[in-house]
Amino acid sequence: MSGKVLWIALLVGLAISSARAQDLRTTINENKALDSLRKKEEKGLDSVVFTSKYVKFTTLKLSRDSIQLFPLDTSLNDLQHYSMLFQTRRPTTGLGNLGLAARPMLFEAQRTVGFDPGFHSLDLYTFNHEDVVFYEARSPFSTVHPASRVTS
Repeated sequence: MSGKVLWIALLVGLAISSARAQDLRTTINENKALDSLRKKEEKGLDSVVFTSKYVKFTTLKLSRDSIQLFPLDTSLNDLQHYSMLFQTRRPTTGLGNLGLAARPMLFEAQRTVGFDPGFHSLDLYTFNHEDVVFYEARSPFSTVHPASRVTS
């Protein structure tokens, strides 16, 4: 009797696993979910393509008047100027490491009226609301799933 139950459980398990398996006989060219623009551009080669061509960005300053979206700059121009300190148009002096105190080598007049305590050694690293870049993409670049493990 237990042998028959084992065989029935095995057959049910195989039926469930084959029902959940992917069908490898389908081709990508017959995928109807592919959007028409990408299908026209790439002739249906792949259904998931991650390129920066479809990613646009805007800033808070640009979105105040109207929403203007610009494509990402993926060129290699000025790639060596990644640091806030080592800019050719704005020379600074400091200890050479990122995040340490630095000051501009050229004189800049203060544009504020009133009392100023004078702590401006880290002003090169300030990040305002106007500096935030908002991105718009067709699909998410990453998916985050929270996971926790409780041991007893």
